[in-house]
Amino acid sequence: AHDLALALAIGAATGSAAAAVALTRDVDASAAVYLLACACVYDAGAYLVGTGASAAWEGPLAGVVALIPVTILGAVVLVPPFPSGTPLALGLLAAVLAPLGPLVGTALLGRQDADAPGLRRLDSLILLGPAWAWLVTTILN
Repeated sequence: AHDLALALAIGAATGSAAAAVALTRDVDASAAVYLLACACVYDAGAYLVGTGASAAWEGPLAGVVALIPVTILGAVVLVPPFPSGTPLALGLLAAVLAPLGPLVGTALLGRQDADAPGLRRLDSLILLGPAWAWLVTTILN
């Protein structure tokens, strides 16, 4: 029963993370591209610095810092269709929620070194994806 509940929780987390991209795409394609850009750049920064870091916080901090140019680019390029300031708010949302996704993934798995490659590919989107989809839908509809 515990394994079934765990599988359902992991499935719900990864499913909602992946579905958020599709839902965002239905509202606005550029918002979905911006979401994926934020998630990918965060993951790349966190991975590149985090693998050789002596402290656990260095990787996530590097990921957040890597979001700064993406957010600035989004603020310049995406003002239409978004109201002014919205791309900055979305970048801030990514900076806050992307680092928390891997923590939620680890909490679901129960340990840091658990073998769950599917979850680990989407973990930065676990919280960010649904929140982003909701915010974009609320603002643009």
